[in-house]
Amino acid sequence: MIYESLALGNPVIGPRMGGIPELIVEGVDGFIYEPGDMKGFIDKVNYLIANPETCVSMGRQGRIKAERLYAIEEHYKKIRAIYDLTINKANSQRFNRTNRSGNFRLPRIHVSRLSKRR
Repeated sequence: MIYESLALGNPVIGPRMGGIPELIVEGVDGFIYEPGDMKGFIDKVNYLIANPETCVSMGRQGRIKAERLYAIEEHYKKIRAIYDLTINKANSQRFNRTNRSGNFRLPRIHVSRLSKRR
């Protein structure tokens, strides 16, 4: 939900738990409150209601961040880097397996380039 809110240009108010604080820049694209602190949560909501310019500005910053960090092209690059790292590591290791006929090596792994779909 945080990614979606940022992508829609909405400021985010999230609890300080799990990975949520890593996704929100306090005061820039949203606010963080302590879990269970309903007064803190309500104060942040009321602040945004009372300061619509800040609300719009935070939403814009969130949208910019979402476009920069979570765009499909960036996601593709990160996934491709993981594949490449894994394949290179597998190819750099020499595995010896023994069967009834003796030793053999596992074949090298090759992956064709993934094409971008639009």
